[in-house]
Amino acid sequence: MEALFKEQPYNCSSFTDGLWSVASHLHFFWLFLHSWDERYHALVAKNLMNHPLKPTLYDNPILPYDYRNWVGNHVWVHKQPLPLWIMSASMWLFGINEIALRLPSIILTTIGIWLSFIIGRYFFNKKIGYLTAFLFFHQWIDNRINCRKNCNRPHRHFLFILYRDSNCV
Repeated sequence: MEALFKEQPYNCSSFTDGLWSVASHLHFFWLFLHSWDERYHALVAKNLMNHPLKPTLYDNPILPYDYRNWVGNHVWVHKQPLPLWIMSASMWLFGINEIALRLPSIILTTIGIWLSFIIGRYFFNKKIGYLTAFLFFHQWIDNRINCRKNCNRPHRHFLFILYRDSNCV
């Protein structure tokens, strides 16, 4: 293993980034939902399992609601449907639990790191590819830290970034 790192010094950087990536995803296994975004998005994703084209916050609203108030409406339009569909599909496959809800984020960020490396290597060289993957990974960590309460917003940002990056490859 030591010879591998001596021949290609960037393998050590890649190995270290891989370890950091695994370590940074450990917080996904905290088995509770955070107060604002994650709870509501989890509920809407769970309801999408029953009716995929209608993202409802409450399936059977008890109190009257104003359909023009997007925050307190029966239909949830706070988040785009694709991230909710992905979370719903994950919960359909792996069961209704916190890990299944967070699994798409782990997969999408891992793919994003890999695509960043490929794009940097394609347009420049391997060194720039590793640097690009490193910066992408640390930008993701900064996003989680700055979000303070581990909110669920990276889903839609990384879906856009993955769509953009996959078109470059």
